[in-house]
Amino acid sequence: MSETKEYTRPIPQGTVKHRMDFLDTPYGSNDIRLSLREWLLTGFVLMLAFALPPVILERLETFTPSSDYRIPEPYSRDYHLFSRLASDAAKRNAVLVLGDSVMWGQYVPQNETLSVFLMQQSGKQEFVNLGINGMHPAALAGLVRYYGTAIRNQDVILHCNFLWMSSPERDLRVRKDIPFNHPDLVPQFFPFIPSYRESFSHRVGVVITRSLPFYAWVSHIRITCMDNMDFANWTIQNPYADPFSLFSQPRDPLDDPRPDPVPWTQKKIAPQNMEWAPLSDSIQWLGFEKATRILLERGNRLFVLVGPFNVHLLTDESRVQYEKLRAEAVSWLGKRNIAFLSPPPLESEHYADASHPLAEGYQILSNEILAANPFPPVR
Repeated sequence: MSETKEYTRPIPQGTVKHRMDFLDTPYGSNDIRLSLREWLLTGFVLMLAFALPPVILERLETFTPSSDYRIPEPYSRDYHLFSRLASDAAKRNAVLVLGDSVMWGQYVPQNETLSVFLMQQSGKQEFVNLGINGMHPAALAGLVRYYGTAIRNQDVILHCNFLWMSSPERDLRVRKDIPFNHPDLVPQFFPFIPSYRESFSHRVGVVITRSLPFYAWVSHIRITCMDNMDFANWTIQNPYADPFSLFSQPRDPLDDPRPDPVPWTQKKIAPQNMEWAPLSDSIQWLGFEKATRILLERGNRLFVLVGPFNVHLLTDESRVQYEKLRAEAVSWLGKRNIAFLSPPPLESEHYADASHPLAEGYQILSNEILAANPFPPVR
């Protein structure tokens, strides 16, 4: 029986030492070691990569809002567009009208909103409609804080809509996941919002993205130019389109109001017994307080329009509770020397629903606001 010899491949001289040297080396041959100066330069380049595209491409994008312009309803979550409109208005020292769909004009065309009637009846002052559909107070505070930085040392009309405090669901106090408008604008961690059930990682992502203007600009391009698609899907759907042409061809959708601008009495709406949230417990009122504080801290002259809510559709009991809530809000404003107007309810036929006036209602409100002389000349 032949003896089997073990074959051992010869190891080149110095190989073992080379391997040991490799193990002792703190960085492998493919690692890149940067000095402090190089790290700072890298950070600076990354900052430019995030900051410059919005600045450069914004100059290519046509934006010439008309005097009656309002953010189209399909663009309600385009916060970059809000920021740009606010900045444009602030440069002209226009009066800024802030709020939800009541200020936006849910049941009227854009030339019959409150801001347009204010402009027409004042005769000289410009009023800009910064209302956004579904902008409840908890979200409005975030909108002003993160995307309204240009609103400084301006005259601002802020609407207080009690509809958002008319039920636990609208006040976001229900301890279950309830879809609501503008979740990326509400506080992500504190104060705790029971109806907001997003994951921890999602909340962290929101905090990061809303602090970087680059992400708001990317979202703006996706919403207004790419049919709400990301760039990859848009290029697949439009293989021969020139992406840069999008910036010079704005595509505002038709800005039509709801198709039923008729009084609420014609819609067979039953009397409502609303579960009003006490201001001391209300998440939405806390958001309203925060929005007013931010606006005042930035040197703005603030004028609050309280309501007017459609009390005609409330039950007697609910109306009593509403009047207590309104009185408490008015007292809060008065104690802080915040100028306000709490007008009487409009006639029943001037409401389309619980809170939205029709055109005649906006015209009446405009007269009452101007009669209150919201922004007297500074002596």
